[in-house]
Amino acid sequence: MAVGRGSRAGPLTIAFTTSGGFALFVELDRSTFLPKAYSYVGNLAEGECGEPPVISAATRRVSFDDYREIDGIRFPANMTETISTEDGRALLFSMQFTSIRVNAGINDADFEK
Repeated sequence: MAVGRGSRAGPLTIAFTTSGGFALFVELDRSTFLPKAYSYVGNLAEGECGEPPVISAATRRVSFDDYREIDGIRFPANMTETISTEDGRALLFSMQFTSIRVNAGINDADFEK
């Protein structure tokens, strides 16, 4: 798959699909190609204890923001996960990272035979 820089506004969206109909959408920033979000539709099981669960389709979207460079690698300091149901309900989880350690505790000897 060839990906080029275009003059369109907004993120570049790439869809990965399976023959069974599952689709994963990845959004990239058009100028940096950093991941902005990924999303897919999956099943959500809801119910009270002791009751059979109700299965409905829900869209899960995880977005990334505020990238920071740590040890030469760019990481998002903010991640937001939204789960939206077909009837308009939404659950929102927001995570802010104050520190990120790259390969903490790993050294070259760990990869020797």
